Order: sequence, then structure tokens, then C-alpha cells
Amino acid sequence: YFYSYLSIKNKIKTNDNYGLAISFNNLATIYEEDKQIDSALKYYTKSVDKYKELGNLGRCASSLYNLSSVYKDQYNDLSKAEEYLHEAMKYAEKSEAKSILCKIYGNLGNLYYDWRKYKLASDFLWKRIEIHDSLYNIERDEKIAEIQTKYETEKKDKNIAVLEGKKAHADLEISNRNTWILGLGAGIIGILLLGLLIIQRNKRKAAAEKNTAIIYEQEQGIKAIIQ
Repeated sequence: YFYSYLSIKNKIKTNDNYGLAISFNNLATIYEEDKQIDSALKYYTKSVDKYKELGNLGRCASSLYNLSSVYKDQYNDLSKAEEYLHEAMKYAEKSEAKSILCKIYGNLGNLYYDWRKYKLASDFLWKRIEIHDSLYNIERDEKIAEIQTKYETEKKDKNIAVLEGKKAHADLEISNRNTWILGLGAGIIGILLLGLLIIQRNKRKAAAEKNTAIIYEQEQGIKAIIQ
């Protein structure tokens, strides 16, 4: 209880009325579990009043539902339980709080069955079935939508991965082709340079042989004059 009272004290200090209403309801639940029924009723009522003050009808319906359960289960006071359930139903329907409304319809059906008001019991139990199916359909549709979204996301990720793989392969092919072209170009340039060197060397060799022949003829001519 210490932490619950400490939480209530802090909520009052910080003017956190919504948190205070939740703390009242939580403390009431603890008291109910410990069979301290009067204290449970006190704090459930405080929770209801605070939610009404805040205009939070859905939460108010939930606390009223808890109050009705205490009167039915602990005191077997069906009249008081009926009163709180109908008030809870009014707020739950107004706020379209379907989850708590489903529980309220179910408890009203069980209450009227215990009270042997079988027509009313049947009516509320059918309402519970209808709203339960509605909630199930909503949950099912949401689940299907979630699965569809995950599927589309996964499909998109796979497509991106495939495209990235194709792009990487294409980039590699382009890189290899460029490397081959550069290598081929370098080889051709090398061959051309080698050819030029050979041609220049042959030209120098031919020029040297020509000069040698000229010198030889000159020497022969000089020798003939001398003789």
C-alpha cells in the first residue's frame, strides 16, 4: 500500500488528475484482492468521480464496472450491481469503449440470469456476442492489414536487394570492361611505341651503313689518287 499511497501523494502534488484517477483504481483493486471491501469501494468511487470530473467516459465506465463486480461478488447485491452496470453501460456506449462494453453486456447477462430474468439475460448475452464478434473482426482486419504491410515491405526490400544486386553486377561488368579497354589500349600503345622504336632503329642503322659506304668510297678514291 505504501507505494500506492506515495503515487497518489505525488499525483496530487503535481496536479496529475488523470494519473490520480488511475492510482485510485489501482489501490481499490489491491484492497479488493485483500478482501478489504469497504476500502475497495471507497477508492473505486474516488476513481469514478475523478474520471467524471475529467470527462473520461471510457475509463469511468471501467471503474463503474469494477464497482458493480464488488457489489455482486462480495455482497451479492444484485440491485446495486445492476445500477452501476447500467451507468457503466451508458458511459461506455457514449464513448464507444467497445472492450469494456463487451464485459458490461456479459455481466448484465449473467446478473439477469442469476436473477432469473431470462429474457433480459438473453438480450444482453446476445449483445455481448455481437460486440465480441465486432471486436474480433476489427482485430482480425487489423492483423490482416499488419501482415499485408509486412509482406509488402518485405517484398519491397527483396526487390531493392535484387535491383542493388543487378546494379552491383552491372557496375562490376562495366569496371571489368573498362579495365579490359584500358589494358587493350595500353597494349596497342605499347605495340605502336615498339614499332616506332624499331623503325627509328632501322633508319639509324640504314643511315650508318650509308655513311660507312660513303666513307669507304672516299677512302678508295683517295688511295687511287695517291697511287
